[in-house]
Amino acid sequence: MKNLRITIAVFLVTLCSCNESSNRSDNVIYEQYDQESWSKSDLEYLTDTGVNHDRLVGLWYDKVTSDQVGKRMGQKIVLGVDGKLYFELCAIADEQTEIGAKSELNFPHEIVYNGSEYVDMIMSDQRLQISKTGDLRILDQLGLIDTYTKIFIDPTIIKF
Repeated sequence: MKNLRITIAVFLVTLCSCNESSNRSDNVIYEQYDQESWSKSDLEYLTDTGVNHDRLVGLWYDKVTSDQVGKRMGQKIVLGVDGKLYFELCAIADEQTEIGAKSELNFPHEIVYNGSEYVDMIMSDQRLQISKTGDLRILDQLGLIDTYTKIFIDPTIIKF
């Protein structure tokens, strides 16, 4: 079962690195360009202020996925421009690792706090718990999936 979860995580990392859009309407599908062929309008499109960026409020190191993929990977929680919390896998090198930094969502899962833990709204049996030390634990109906080491947490947003 754990190997299946790891395989799914690697698959999600592969999808995330493709810069594809998610189901959220505020994301834009970016085509891959050779930088030298970019026109001014292409650069304006890619940095369009109309694209909503979300605010990074928590980041945890994912050792298992990092070892499999060969680069530093993590789990992140962002506060969306819509006021909701979202959770997804990310490449740490692609993130500004500071509280409140802009963070783009590719394949987010909305999470909701139920008073003791966060519940994934897409996979309702998956729960996220944050320990007193700030480490992230992901659980499902079978028990603990994995524990991730805290890089940082915004304690004004994330409950733990």
